[in-house]
Amino acid sequence: MGYNRGMSGEPAYIGVLRESVEAEVTPSVASAAMFAALAEWGPRVPSSFAEVVDLVRGPLRRELAKRLGDARAAELEKRLEARLRLAEMPTGTIASAPRESFEDVPTHALPRPEGPVLLRVVAASPVLETLILSALGPRRVELEGDAPDILLLDATDAPASWGADLELRAHAAPLTLLYGADTAQGRALAARLGSASVAFLGFDVEHGAGPILDLLRSRAA
Repeated sequence: MGYNRGMSGEPAYIGVLRESVEAEVTPSVASAAMFAALAEWGPRVPSSFAEVVDLVRGPLRRELAKRLGDARAAELEKRLEARLRLAEMPTGTIASAPRESFEDVPTHALPRPEGPVLLRVVAASPVLETLILSALGPRRVELEGDAPDILLLDATDAPASWGADLELRAHAAPLTLLYGADTAQGRALAARLGSASVAFLGFDVEHGAGPILDLLRSRAA
């Protein structure tokens, strides 16, 4: 099965998990850890309660441990599972739940009212766009094919053809990003864009998707 597309159909548990992680750690750590954990988990976004718990106990805990240490990751695993189990309760159950069910479960600030960044990802598959959307959420990023705020070219998953109108699309976009600028495909694409006087920001694979996630988050804030 391929990646789920379109965040209007985002699995509810992923939204709960993302907000729970963001309530516990810095936004940069939250989005980078979510992105890496989802990339490791499998070829689609987990959708059921059991699948998201598996994500928390496995890939997400490992990614958090890399950034925050084993002790903090173990603590977060318990807190995130607590939030997910509250979300799993049938409607009306929370009001009658014992007080200890809510102890140490953080609340999450209401989102800012600004709209999401309109993003178009050009790649052979929807993998990168799905990971970005799942890591940042539909309040921050929305896919837009015709008039995006940001055009993201993924040289790590290059399409068979970038299209004859690539330069026109890049010129039209307020901001163009190139992911995989340190790859052979990326260097060739950078040369093509440069010869057309297209301004762009390049991101190396060795630094991961974190810098791109930070940029997108800053534009949505």
